[in-house]
Amino acid sequence: MHASLAENTIKRVALVAGLISLVCGVAMSFEYGRAMSYTHGLLLAMLGVAGAISFSGADMMRARGRPLVAGIITAAGVMCLIGEYTTHFGYTVGSRATDTQQTMVHNANLETLRENRKNEQANLDLWRKQLIELTSANAWAASVKADGLRSELATLNERIEAERAGKRGRAAGCRAECERLQNERNALERRIAVIEQQADLTKRIEATQRILDQKVDTVAATGYRSSKIINQSIGFAQISTGEIEPSATAVGWTQIILGAVIALFTTFLAPLLLQIAMPDLAGRQDHTQSQPTTDARHTVIRERDARFDHLMAKVREAAA
Repeated sequence: MHASLAENTIKRVALVAGLISLVCGVAMSFEYGRAMSYTHGLLLAMLGVAGAISFSGADMMRARGRPLVAGIITAAGVMCLIGEYTTHFGYTVGSRATDTQQTMVHNANLETLRENRKNEQANLDLWRKQLIELTSANAWAASVKADGLRSELATLNERIEAERAGKRGRAAGCRAECERLQNERNALERRIAVIEQQADLTKRIEATQRILDQKVDTVAATGYRSSKIINQSIGFAQISTGEIEPSATAVGWTQIILGAVIALFTTFLAPLLLQIAMPDLAGRQDHTQSQPTTDARHTVIRERDARFDHLMAKVREAAA
Protein backbone atom coordinates (compact mmCIF):
# COMPACT_ATOMS: atom_id res chain seq x y z
CA MET A 1 0.00 0.00 0.00
CA HIS A 2 2.79 2.40 0.91
CA ALA A 3 4.60 1.57 -2.31
CA SER A 4 1.43 2.30 -4.28
CA LEU A 5 1.01 5.68 -2.54
CA ALA A 6 4.63 6.59 -3.24
CA GLU A 7 4.23 5.59 -6.88
CA ASN A 8 1.08 7.67 -7.24
CA THR A 9 2.79 10.65 -5.65
CA ILE A 10 5.70 10.38 -8.07
CA LYS A 11 3.27 10.14 -10.98
CA ARG A 12 1.36 13.23 -9.86
CA VAL A 13 4.54 15.23 -9.41
CA ALA A 14 5.80 14.07 -12.80
CA LEU A 15 2.48 14.99 -14.41
CA VAL A 16 2.50 18.53 -13.01
CA ALA A 17 6.17 19.06 -13.85
CA GLY A 18 5.65 17.54 -17.29
CA LEU A 19 2.74 19.84 -18.09
CA ILE A 20 4.72 22.87 -16.91
CA SER A 21 7.68 21.76 -19.03
CA LEU A 22 5.38 21.20 -22.00
CA VAL A 23 3.89 24.70 -21.70
CA CYS A 24 7.33 26.29 -21.43
CA GLY A 25 8.67 24.25 -24.34
CA VAL A 26 5.67 25.18 -26.49
CA ALA A 27 6.23 28.84 -25.59
CA MET A 28 9.89 28.62 -26.66
CA SER A 29 8.94 27.10 -30.01
CA PHE A 30 6.24 29.72 -30.48
CA GLU A 31 8.64 32.58 -29.76
CA TYR A 32 11.12 31.14 -32.23
CA GLY A 33 8.51 30.88 -34.97
CA ARG A 34 6.93 34.23 -34.14
CA ALA A 35 10.08 35.93 -35.41
CA MET A 36 8.88 34.88 -38.87
CA SER A 37 5.10 35.09 -38.39
CA TYR A 38 2.41 34.15 -35.88
CA THR A 39 1.41 31.27 -38.16
CA HIS A 40 4.91 29.84 -38.00
CA GLY A 41 4.88 30.33 -34.24
CA LEU A 42 1.64 28.39 -33.75
CA LEU A 43 2.64 25.53 -36.06
CA LEU A 44 6.09 25.16 -34.54
CA ALA A 45 4.55 25.25 -31.05
CA MET A 46 2.47 22.19 -31.96
CA LEU A 47 5.67 20.23 -32.54
CA GLY A 48 6.23 20.14 -28.79
CA VAL A 49 2.70 18.90 -28.13
CA ALA A 50 2.94 16.22 -30.81
CA GLY A 51 6.36 15.09 -29.64
CA ALA A 52 5.26 14.88 -26.00
CA ILE A 53 2.16 12.73 -26.58
CA SER A 54 3.32 10.70 -29.57
CA PHE A 55 4.99 7.95 -27.54
CA SER A 56 1.94 7.42 -25.34
CA GLY A 57 -0.14 7.29 -28.49
CA ALA A 58 2.22 4.71 -29.94
CA ASP A 59 1.83 2.60 -26.77
CA MET A 60 -1.95 2.69 -27.15
CA MET A 61 -1.75 1.59 -30.78
CA ARG A 62 0.64 -1.20 -29.81
CA ALA A 63 -1.74 -2.38 -27.07
CA ARG A 64 -4.55 -2.55 -29.64
CA GLY A 65 -2.49 -4.86 -31.77
CA ARG A 66 -1.52 -2.30 -34.40
CA PRO A 67 2.30 -2.35 -34.30
CA LEU A 68 2.70 -0.77 -37.75
CA VAL A 69 0.69 2.30 -36.76
CA ALA A 70 2.59 2.42 -33.47
CA GLY A 71 5.90 2.41 -35.35
CA ILE A 72 4.73 5.21 -37.66
CA ILE A 73 3.60 7.31 -34.71
CA THR A 74 6.92 6.71 -32.91
CA ALA A 75 8.90 7.76 -35.98
CA ALA A 76 6.71 10.84 -36.41
CA GLY A 77 7.20 11.65 -32.73
CA VAL A 78 10.96 11.47 -33.10
CA MET A 79 10.79 13.79 -36.11
CA CYS A 80 8.62 16.22 -34.14
CA LEU A 81 11.11 16.20 -31.28
CA ILE A 82 13.95 16.86 -33.72
CA GLY A 83 11.97 19.78 -35.12
CA GLU A 84 11.23 21.03 -31.61
CA TYR A 85 14.91 20.71 -30.75
CA THR A 86 15.85 22.98 -33.66
CA THR A 87 13.36 25.60 -32.46
CA HIS A 88 14.66 25.40 -28.89
CA PHE A 89 18.24 25.60 -30.13
CA GLY A 90 17.46 28.61 -32.31
CA TYR A 91 15.49 30.33 -29.56
CA THR A 92 18.16 29.69 -26.92
CA VAL A 93 21.12 30.74 -29.05
CA GLY A 94 19.16 33.68 -30.44
CA SER A 95 18.22 34.90 -26.97
CA ARG A 96 21.78 34.58 -25.72
CA ALA A 97 23.20 36.26 -28.83
CA THR A 98 20.68 39.10 -28.55
CA ASP A 99 21.64 39.76 -24.94
CA THR A 100 25.31 39.62 -25.86
CA GLN A 101 24.92 42.04 -28.78
CA GLN A 102 22.80 44.49 -26.79
CA THR A 103 25.28 44.43 -23.93
CA MET A 104 28.22 44.98 -26.27
CA VAL A 105 26.49 47.88 -28.04
CA HIS A 106 25.49 49.42 -24.71
CA ASN A 107 29.02 49.22 -23.32
CA ALA A 108 30.48 50.46 -26.63
CA ASN A 109 28.21 53.51 -26.41
CA LEU A 110 29.32 53.99 -22.83
CA GLU A 111 32.97 53.85 -23.89
CA THR A 112 32.27 56.40 -26.64
CA LEU A 113 30.66 58.70 -24.09
CA ARG A 114 33.69 58.33 -21.86
CA GLU A 115 36.08 59.12 -24.72
CA ASN A 116 34.03 62.19 -25.65
CA ARG A 117 34.10 63.28 -22.04
CA LYS A 118 37.89 62.89 -21.97
CA ASN A 119 38.20 64.98 -25.14
CA GLU A 120 35.98 67.70 -23.72
CA GLN A 121 37.98 67.66 -20.50
CA ALA A 122 41.23 67.98 -22.47
CA ASN A 123 39.84 70.96 -24.39
CA LEU A 124 38.64 72.52 -21.16
CA ASP A 125 42.05 72.13 -19.54
CA LEU A 126 43.76 73.60 -22.62
CA TRP A 127 41.52 76.66 -22.75
CA ARG A 128 41.86 77.25 -19.02
CA LYS A 129 45.62 77.14 -19.38
CA GLN A 130 45.49 79.61 -22.29
CA LEU A 131 43.25 81.95 -20.30
CA ILE A 132 45.57 81.86 -17.31
CA GLU A 133 48.60 82.60 -19.51
CA LEU A 134 46.77 85.39 -21.35
CA THR A 135 45.59 86.99 -18.12
CA SER A 136 49.04 86.76 -16.54
CA ALA A 137 50.70 88.38 -19.55
CA ASN A 138 48.10 91.15 -19.76
CA ALA A 139 47.18 92.10 -16.22
CA TRP A 140 45.77 95.43 -17.45
CA ALA A 141 42.94 93.56 -19.23
CA ALA A 142 41.18 92.93 -15.94
CA SER A 143 40.32 96.64 -15.55
CA VAL A 144 39.57 97.52 -19.17
CA LYS A 145 36.42 97.02 -21.21
CA ALA A 146 36.51 96.26 -24.91
CA ASP A 147 33.71 98.75 -25.66
CA GLY A 148 35.75 101.57 -24.17
CA LEU A 149 38.77 100.68 -26.29
CA ARG A 150 36.59 100.50 -29.40
CA SER A 151 35.40 104.05 -28.72
CA GLU A 152 39.01 105.20 -28.47
CA LEU A 153 39.77 103.33 -31.70
CA ALA A 154 36.97 105.11 -33.50
CA THR A 155 38.33 108.48 -32.32
CA LEU A 156 41.84 107.58 -33.48
CA ASN A 157 40.54 106.59 -36.89
CA GLU A 158 38.84 109.99 -37.23
CA ARG A 159 42.04 111.82 -36.26
CA ILE A 160 44.09 109.75 -38.73
CA GLU A 161 41.65 110.54 -41.53
CA ALA A 162 41.75 114.21 -40.60
CA GLU A 163 45.57 114.22 -40.71
CA ARG A 164 45.53 112.62 -44.13
CA ALA A 165 43.06 115.23 -45.36
CA GLY A 166 45.10 118.13 -43.91
CA LYS A 167 42.26 119.25 -41.62
CA ARG A 168 44.40 119.54 -38.48
CA GLY A 169 46.58 122.46 -39.52
CA ARG A 170 49.16 120.41 -41.32
CA ALA A 171 49.71 119.54 -44.91
CA ALA A 172 47.63 116.72 -46.34
CA GLY A 173 49.19 113.25 -46.20
CA CYS A 174 50.34 110.84 -43.54
CA ARG A 175 53.34 112.41 -41.93
CA ALA A 176 54.91 112.07 -38.47
CA GLU A 177 51.73 112.84 -36.49
CA CYS A 178 49.71 110.52 -38.69
CA GLU A 179 52.23 107.72 -38.24
CA ARG A 180 52.22 108.25 -34.47
CA LEU A 181 48.41 107.97 -34.44
CA GLN A 182 48.59 104.86 -36.57
CA ASN A 183 51.06 103.24 -34.16
CA GLU A 184 48.77 104.14 -31.31
CA ARG A 185 45.84 102.64 -33.20
CA ASN A 186 47.76 99.41 -33.80
CA ALA A 187 48.57 99.11 -30.12
CA LEU A 188 44.93 99.77 -29.28
CA GLU A 189 43.78 97.08 -31.73
CA ARG A 190 46.15 94.60 -30.14
CA ARG A 191 44.71 95.37 -26.72
CA ILE A 192 41.19 94.91 -28.07
CA ALA A 193 42.22 91.60 -29.59
CA VAL A 194 43.56 90.46 -26.20
CA ILE A 195 40.32 91.36 -24.47
CA GLU A 196 38.24 89.66 -27.19
CA GLN A 197 40.39 86.53 -26.99
CA GLN A 198 39.98 86.52 -23.25
CA ALA A 199 36.21 86.83 -23.61
CA ASP A 200 36.13 84.07 -26.25
CA LEU A 201 38.11 81.69 -24.04
CA THR A 202 35.82 82.44 -21.12
CA LYS A 203 32.75 81.63 -23.22
CA ARG A 204 34.34 78.42 -24.50
CA ILE A 205 35.21 77.34 -20.99
CA GLU A 206 31.70 78.00 -19.73
CA ALA A 207 30.04 76.21 -22.67
CA THR A 208 32.40 73.25 -22.49
CA GLN A 209 31.88 72.97 -18.75
CA ARG A 210 28.12 72.76 -19.28
CA ILE A 211 28.57 70.09 -21.95
CA LEU A 212 30.99 68.20 -19.74
CA ASP A 213 28.57 68.28 -16.81
CA GLN A 214 25.85 66.86 -19.06
CA LYS A 215 28.13 64.10 -20.32
CA VAL A 216 29.15 63.20 -16.79
CA ASP A 217 25.46 62.84 -15.93
CA THR A 218 24.86 60.83 -19.12
CA VAL A 219 27.74 58.46 -18.37
CA ALA A 220 26.49 58.00 -14.81
CA ALA A 221 22.94 57.34 -16.05
CA THR A 222 24.11 54.94 -18.76
CA GLY A 223 26.27 52.84 -16.48
CA TYR A 224 28.22 49.72 -17.31
CA ARG A 225 26.08 46.69 -18.15
CA SER A 226 27.28 43.31 -16.90
CA SER A 227 25.67 40.41 -18.77
CA LYS A 228 25.11 37.08 -17.05
CA ILE A 229 24.94 35.45 -20.47
CA ILE A 230 28.37 36.77 -21.45
CA ASN A 231 29.82 35.87 -18.07
CA GLN A 232 28.44 32.32 -18.38
CA SER A 233 29.97 31.91 -21.83
CA ILE A 234 33.30 33.33 -20.70
CA GLY A 235 33.31 31.08 -17.63
CA PHE A 236 32.73 27.88 -19.62
CA ALA A 237 35.23 29.06 -22.25
CA GLN A 238 37.82 29.56 -19.51
CA ILE A 239 37.23 26.00 -18.30
CA SER A 240 37.33 24.48 -21.78
CA THR A 241 40.41 26.39 -22.98
CA GLY A 242 42.28 26.71 -19.68
CA GLU A 243 42.83 30.41 -20.39
CA ILE A 244 41.90 33.29 -18.11
CA GLU A 245 41.10 35.48 -21.11
CA PRO A 246 39.71 33.18 -23.83
CA SER A 247 39.50 34.42 -27.40
CA ALA A 248 36.31 35.74 -28.95
CA THR A 249 36.16 32.61 -31.13
CA ALA A 250 36.28 30.34 -28.08
CA VAL A 251 33.55 32.35 -26.36
CA GLY A 252 31.42 32.22 -29.50
CA TRP A 253 31.68 28.45 -29.84
CA THR A 254 30.97 28.07 -26.13
CA GLN A 255 27.82 30.13 -26.66
CA ILE A 256 26.69 27.71 -29.39
CA ILE A 257 27.52 24.56 -27.40
CA LEU A 258 25.67 25.86 -24.34
CA GLY A 259 22.66 26.62 -26.49
CA ALA A 260 22.74 23.10 -27.95
CA VAL A 261 22.93 21.46 -24.51
CA ILE A 262 20.19 23.63 -23.03
CA ALA A 263 17.93 22.95 -26.03
CA LEU A 264 18.52 19.20 -25.62
CA PHE A 265 17.28 19.25 -22.03
CA THR A 266 14.31 21.52 -22.69
CA THR A 267 13.18 19.38 -25.64
CA PHE A 268 13.16 15.98 -23.95
CA LEU A 269 12.16 17.05 -20.43
CA ALA A 270 8.40 17.15 -21.05
CA PRO A 271 8.19 13.76 -22.87
CA LEU A 272 10.30 12.14 -20.15
CA LEU A 273 8.15 13.45 -17.30
CA LEU A 274 4.89 12.62 -19.06
CA GLN A 275 6.08 9.06 -19.68
CA ILE A 276 6.86 8.74 -15.98
CA ALA A 277 3.44 10.17 -15.12
CA MET A 278 1.55 7.85 -17.50
CA PRO A 279 3.58 4.64 -17.86
CA ASP A 280 0.52 2.34 -17.91
CA LEU A 281 -1.70 4.52 -20.07
CA ALA A 282 -1.89 1.82 -22.73
CA GLY A 283 -2.66 -0.80 -20.12
CA ARG A 284 -5.48 1.28 -18.65
CA GLN A 285 -6.82 1.93 -22.13
CA ASP A 286 -6.76 -1.77 -22.92
CA HIS A 287 -8.44 -2.58 -19.63
CA THR A 288 -11.09 0.07 -20.20
CA GLN A 289 -11.82 -1.23 -23.68
CA SER A 290 -11.84 -4.88 -22.59
CA GLN A 291 -14.17 -4.30 -19.63
CA PRO A 292 -17.35 -3.83 -21.73
CA THR A 293 -16.42 -6.92 -23.76
CA THR A 294 -16.13 -9.03 -20.60
CA ASP A 295 -19.42 -7.73 -19.23
CA ALA A 296 -21.15 -8.49 -22.52
CA ARG A 297 -19.74 -12.03 -22.49
CA HIS A 298 -21.11 -12.60 -18.99
CA THR A 299 -24.50 -11.30 -20.07
CA VAL A 300 -24.58 -13.71 -23.02
CA ILE A 301 -23.66 -16.61 -20.73
CA ARG A 302 -26.41 -15.70 -18.24
CA GLU A 303 -29.00 -15.44 -21.01
CA ARG A 304 -27.91 -18.79 -22.43
CA ASP A 305 -28.14 -20.44 -18.99
CA ALA A 306 -31.57 -18.92 -18.47
CA ARG A 307 -32.81 -20.27 -21.80
CA PHE A 308 -31.38 -23.70 -20.95
CA ASP A 309 -33.09 -23.70 -17.53
CA HIS A 310 -36.37 -22.69 -19.15
CA LEU A 311 -36.07 -25.48 -21.72
CA MET A 312 -35.31 -28.10 -19.03
CA ALA A 313 -38.33 -26.94 -17.04
CA LYS A 314 -40.61 -27.55 -20.04
CA VAL A 315 -39.08 -31.02 -20.59
CA ARG A 316 -39.81 -31.98 -16.99
CA GLU A 317 -43.41 -30.74 -17.30
CA ALA A 318 -43.95 -32.80 -20.46
CA ALA A 319 -42.50 -35.90 -18.81
CA ALA A 320 -44.85 -35.52 -15.84
